[in-house]
Amino acid sequence: KGADRTRVQSQMWVAARWSGAFTPLVVVAVLEVATWRQSFFVFGSLGFVWAFFFHRWFRDRPAEHPGVNAGERELLADDAAASVHAAQTVVPWGRLVRNRSVWLICLQYACLSYGFWFYITWLPTYIREQFGLAETQRYVAALLAAPPLFLAGVSCWLTGWMTPRLVRRFGDVARVRRGLGMAGCALACAMLLLSVRLRHPALAMAAMGFSCFGNDMAMPGSWAGCMDMGGRFAGTLSGVMNTWGCLGGLLAPWTIPYLLDAAANDWSVVIRVIAGGYLVAALCWLGIDP
Repeated sequence: KGADRTRVQSQMWVAARWSGAFTPLVVVAVLEVATWRQSFFVFGSLGFVWAFFFHRWFRDRPAEHPGVNAGERELLADDAAASVHAAQTVVPWGRLVRNRSVWLICLQYACLSYGFWFYITWLPTYIREQFGLAETQRYVAALLAAPPLFLAGVSCWLTGWMTPRLVRRFGDVARVRRGLGMAGCALACAMLLLSVRLRHPALAMAAMGFSCFGNDMAMPGSWAGCMDMGGRFAGTLSGVMNTWGCLGGLLAPWTIPYLLDAAANDWSVVIRVIAGGYLVAALCWLGIDP
């Protein structure tokens, strides 16, 4: 069951990562025929398309969906009863605050988010300044920006595929999640340190891509871990962890300019700081019982 949760989480994150990987190329194509302001309307209109189909598909009570069969309705009835019981129970904040695994899974997620938000905020600037690309080389920059998010999606899918097989091999879902999280964060750290030593843009971005691959080895297990650790308060624990992630993500675009100023615009210093965050995340996984 725990392995299934990891696989479901991985499928969601694949969609998120791959959509982000191809977006820069789509943006460049749109900017060939529209201004940047008009491009906001183009991408914003996709929200209305999604809302239309979501409204037709979504039900407040899943049992009312025409695609649900009798067996699923029976399971949903049991889940609904458990949800009502959970809603009437006070969240055990004291137990959450005293739990070492809760603190560590939140800290590692903040470190992951700090590193990942570099890719979705400062990466285009990094590519342009680090490799000396002109403004007219937008397609080249977009292609160079694709590997991190694309390989992150590959990692999510592969992690979801491997987890149940590793659980059957080792018989311990916690051990598998801990191992994947620790190995992924360590890989993210090592590949970032390698990227600043590579001078060829394609090789450097490939190394960054494998750093993102490592980042997302820890993603499905982080969220599935919150589901198992939190039990009927899985939503509460997931929200707490995601808050830490948002704080880590907030710090990235805010602190990077200060790091660049202090380092005389040396991007390698920024990359090493992010790599240090991944090292902290890897150490956190040593103490997490997910």
